[in-house]
Amino acid sequence: MLNDSPIHNPNRIKWLDRLSVDLLDLFIFHFACLFWLHDHYTMSSDYVDALECGPRPEEGSQGWAAPFVQEMFDQVFRPYRPDIYQVIKQATAI
Repeated sequence: MLNDSPIHNPNRIKWLDRLSVDLLDLFIFHFACLFWLHDHYTMSSDYVDALECGPRPEEGSQGWAAPFVQEMFDQVFRPYRPDIYQVIKQATAI
């Protein structure tokens, strides 16, 4: 009902903004729990790919984060919840 134009609600924008913030908090909470409990989900496959293909993996590449995970942490976690970003960064290899 908040996004229905024929229904006039003077506080519609305020409530839609609140919903947006709540969904962002839910997204951050979900992925923070996921990466805290299963930090191996964040890891890039470059190290294993190098082992399978034969060349020697780069030094320290076993702890690299997958590009999409790093992008999510840089664009979502760091600006909106730097406290959660720091906790996960200290606990995992991101």
